[in-house]
Amino acid sequence: MLDAVEREHKRFASDLHDGVCQELAGIAMMLDAILPRVAADAATEIRSVSDHIRRVTLDARRLALGLAPIAVERAGLAGALALLRLDVETLRGPAIVVTVDERIVRALPLDMAVNLYRIAQEATANALRHSSASHIDISVEVCGEGLLLAIQDDGCGIRE
Repeated sequence: MLDAVEREHKRFASDLHDGVCQELAGIAMMLDAILPRVAADAATEIRSVSDHIRRVTLDARRLALGLAPIAVERAGLAGALALLRLDVETLRGPAIVVTVDERIVRALPLDMAVNLYRIAQEATANALRHSSASHIDISVEVCGEGLLLAIQDDGCGIRE
């Protein structure tokens, strides 16, 4: 049953990423293409709508990755974390440094890699939402008999 649910999540995520996200990106590009042909006041509004569509597209991509982090399957944990870094930096978010111990990459089971990715993804989202960080470090390393996933930022922290 869990496999069936996971397959359905992957299918939905793929449809969202390859369908809806591609359509939204196309709409934003069409709006950009008409900008030179419209008056300045309309151009400002069109640019605003286009920017909003791009933000929604990035949110949908993040949703798709959260449902089925396809990047982990395709690129492994290190590659998926690198893509997460690119997504955040595309939003003009904080600089992110990702460090993954190479000894882990080859031996890590897929389900564990997906779980580590989801934890890093959620911690990064929290830092973006709440901390006003300008820098985030994500590292995965061998620690004794286990692994250590650390996400650190230079944000304001939790206000008490």
